[in-house]
Amino acid sequence: MGWLRFDDRARTHPKVIAAGPHAAWLWFCGICYAREHWTDGHLSAAVVPTLATGLPSPLKLAEKLVAVGLWERTADGFLIHDFLDWNPSRAQRAALLEADRSRKRHSERIPAGTVKERIQ
Repeated sequence: MGWLRFDDRARTHPKVIAAGPHAAWLWFCGICYAREHWTDGHLSAAVVPTLATGLPSPLKLAEKLVAVGLWERTADGFLIHDFLDWNPSRAQRAALLEADRSRKRHSERIPAGTVKERIQ
């Protein structure tokens, strides 16, 4: 299970309010997608309609997010504004995962039946 770093004041931020509820939901779902797929905040135009099912005109909502400054236009889609200020990059996440794997590989394994002796 992943996690998101989110400012608890995001719901009352002027940009979010200006975007409106549908675009704000698309913004949130875009952040979830970017975290899940390690995109560093990049969203292709092709993926935008799949981010939040049931939203009317997701690409128009994406343009609304650009207009209020929550997303930025790129050659192939969009970039979530300040994504890497709030979330680790793909490279940082990969390094953390590798460090965790290494730590687990090198951790001391306690043979079965010896816990009691180690506690005493």
